[in-house]
Amino acid sequence: MSCKMCLNAHVDPELTNDNDLSYFTIGKCTDSYRLMFRSGDGRLTGILFEEWNRDRGWHTLGSYWPNFCPNCGRRLTENEKKDRL
Repeated sequence: MSCKMCLNAHVDPELTNDNDLSYFTIGKCTDSYRLMFRSGDGRLTGILFEEWNRDRGWHTLGSYWPNFCPNCGRRLTENEKKDRL
């Protein structure tokens, strides 16, 4: 069973890649930085570390693709099926 953080079209047949994208801010960062949990839109479910740039907007500095949701512990089988670039 998925939680609100990792719920996406992969686990809920009522959702599609057009209506399942979600981002959750996790942790605390200094100004101009954020730590996000992303799920849905046919992308890998993962944790993103981003920096704000006033010319380009948010820019991803690093990412992590866990095997399990850090909130509910669900195995993120959608991450196993895609090539990681």
